Amino acid sequence: MKIYSFRLHFTIFLIVFFFFILPPCFTFSVSSNFLNWSFPVINCAYSAAALLIFYLFNSDKKKSFVVFPFIISLCGLLCFSFIFKGIAVFIQNSSISESTFFFGKNNLDVVRPESFITWFFCILTFLFSAFFEEVIYRFFLPFSLITFLEKKWNGKIIIIITEVITALLFAAAHIYLGFLAVLNALCGHIILRICYKKYGLIIPVFLSHFAYNIISLILL
Repeated sequence: MKIYSFRLHFTIFLIVFFFFILPPCFTFSVSSNFLNWSFPVINCAYSAAALLIFYLFNSDKKKSFVVFPFIISLCGLLCFSFIFKGIAVFIQNSSISESTFFFGKNNLDVVRPESFITWFFCILTFLFSAFFEEVIYRFFLPFSLITFLEKKWNGKIIIIITEVITALLFAAAHIYLGFLAVLNALCGHIILRICYKKYGLIIPVFLSHFAYNIISLILL
């Protein structure tokens, strides 16, 4: 770790938790202009904050990009997405097609970009969002919980508690999209977290997350 003090770490953790992690867990609907493909100012700011956090707390000097975890994580994400998409189609064709439990409160229709500039803004949005989520949910949150909990407990119990809490928080951040999206996010987190823990590289999981979002927009 480049700069570390427990007080600084805990302060940053509280800021991140209450301003970035907790609010999405209680967001049950979004406005109709949620994806208007303008310049993503908020996403850019979040990504910059994530970059600073990663710089402060990442002690691993690995800078390389490994193709294998990128391919594995992307294939895993797409596999589960197609499974849940199939379930969604089945539900929509059944008698519970209007269920907000499965699809959220406002069945958000994502509009694909139609011009070069809207595609550019779309790519920036997904790029910033993917980087922010990977740093926060796959790196900073698990790392912080382990650091804090190891002062009271030892052994595998810390890892189990950390992984469960992190997975549930990431899944809950997608609750506005409905139950299927929550399950999809949960599976996605598990895949990306395993790849990150195995290889210790944020870039492959970040890029696979970004590529998954783009592919989902086009195909799913």
